[in-house]
Amino acid sequence: YTYDTHSKLWENPDAAVFFRLFVVHLPRGGSYRLLGVEQNEGAAVGLNTPVPANMIVARKGRFVQFRDKKNIYLLAFTSKDDAAIFE
Repeated sequence: YTYDTHSKLWENPDAAVFFRLFVVHLPRGGSYRLLGVEQNEGAAVGLNTPVPANMIVARKGRFVQFRDKKNIYLLAFTSKDDAAIFE
């Protein structure tokens, strides 16, 4: 999804495209990255972003939100159970 500042709505550019989210931990630096890999033949990476250590996490139902002073990341899971086990 992308946020349209004009309409103030989240838009899905292609409802037929799904991404699998991977959380990658780099133990040497103690850092994390979020990777979103498209689930099709091309398997393109659509999201590759570091997760700063000082993020605030908020949970509600099947949604998990990370935020800092500059960015907001929202993860939408297929079920509340999936969201609950996400660390």
